[in-house]
Amino acid sequence: MKRNILKSVVFALLFIILLWYFTIRYMPEYFVDQTWAVTATYQGFYEMDKNTVDVLFFGSSAGVRGFIPQELYNNYGMTSYNLSCEQQNMVSSYYWLCEALRYQDPSVVVLESKFIFEKDKGKLQDAWFRKAFNHMRFSSVKREAISVSCELVNLQAEEDHRIDKQSVISWYLPIIRYHTRWEETGRAEGFQYYLKMSKIHDLKGFAPVSVRTSDEFTPIVEDETIDSAVTSEVEVEYLNKIVDLCYDEGIEVILTYNPSTTDTVAKYNALRQYADRRNVAFIDFNLESVLTEMSYDYNQDNEGSTHVNFWGAQKLTNYIGQYLLENNLVQERYSRQFEETRNAYEVVKADCGLRRTNDIDGYLEKLIEQKERYDVFLAVKDDATRYLGDKTIELLREMGLDANLRGQFQCCYLAIITGGRVAVERAGYTLLEEAGTFSRECSYYLKSGGYHYDNACSIMINGSEYARNGRGLNIVVYDHVNNTVVDSVVFDTWAEENTITPTSR
Repeated sequence: MKRNILKSVVFALLFIILLWYFTIRYMPEYFVDQTWAVTATYQGFYEMDKNTVDVLFFGSSAGVRGFIPQELYNNYGMTSYNLSCEQQNMVSSYYWLCEALRYQDPSVVVLESKFIFEKDKGKLQDAWFRKAFNHMRFSSVKREAISVSCELVNLQAEEDHRIDKQSVISWYLPIIRYHTRWEETGRAEGFQYYLKMSKIHDLKGFAPVSVRTSDEFTPIVEDETIDSAVTSEVEVEYLNKIVDLCYDEGIEVILTYNPSTTDTVAKYNALRQYADRRNVAFIDFNLESVLTEMSYDYNQDNEGSTHVNFWGAQKLTNYIGQYLLENNLVQERYSRQFEETRNAYEVVKADCGLRRTNDIDGYLEKLIEQKERYDVFLAVKDDATRYLGDKTIELLREMGLDANLRGQFQCCYLAIITGGRVAVERAGYTLLEEAGTFSRECSYYLKSGGYHYDNACSIMINGSEYARNGRGLNIVVYDHVNNTVVDSVVFDTWAEENTITPTSR
């Protein structure tokens, strides 16, 4: 009998372990992607010391891109955390506020509010709720969030048969939801393991981006004669819940609409009237007066039509900081956890600055500044020598390269610099290839075919191609401290103006 009991216990334990393993393994990679860092955002929140966060940011991707907790601390001494998430609707914001209040006692909640407009986001999709709640800790808050999300999704499914109904049990056993992904296993780009998911996000929920937009943008001007935009009944219901909860907890609420081509005077009027009715603050970052006050340049400070870039986020964050300071809503405090991440933020600024640099000499100078952190891979396609200037040659040599390319028309060339030291440099008129490992056993493969072979180049890291394969000097930059590719660019040094073309990044 004892033997049978032992066998049953062992079987049960093995079943639980295997269920846990496959549940984690078949989670979509989206939840662990470090560009947006959904998982790291929520796991990182639980690592914050209790009752040390004074400002909480909520919202959709516009909030993720828009608010920088470290910037707010560095300039104003205010502690905050960005709990925004892609496609985070008001339902998800409400339950994450409930969850956050179990661990923190904030003074202010800042909520990016564009999701209340029905014609923009009329569907409450299961995938959006999964992103928001998959990594929330189990509690009565999560149980209620799961129940409500299933109810809302199933109501949608009754109206639209293309939407699948969801069961509560699929939340507690995610393999039920993701079992169809079985065929994708083994593909490195399809799935990640739990250890990767456990990385804490040093930026406390903020996700930086460095590109600029070319979209047309017209600031809005107040006009009370225009009718208010239609809002979503469900979204407004949960916005009211957020405001009510904050009122009960003595928390100030600030609604925002971050810079976007989707904003209109009608939407401004709707949010302005709601804010006045509920006695909360509202900042529309699309108002001409606000943009002027911030010295905001849409084409320099926005990533695209709905997201700000890193420099836009700095301006929004400092505007919020100044508002909090002038209205005496948050007091300055010392935070060990924010002091520890100052350097991580400086790294982000350096990487964004590198990606923003469009001239080759300025680019090489930034590589030199970060030479202890960057691994640099170079490969030539076609020709890179015709207009290789004296300053460029000087900077390449400062990086440790011989760079003896002048006059070597259409020659092949490749080089590798790791930790400020040249590991490989080869030039000639035969096909050049180089393979090996670097930085914690990462693998690489480089090829320069020049003009006379296949007229192509390649820079592969861990099996993925990163070279732009454009004419000129192709460069890939890898951060061996954070184990990530920072940038990939090509400078057409055959052309007279050695600049990055709009399609080269």
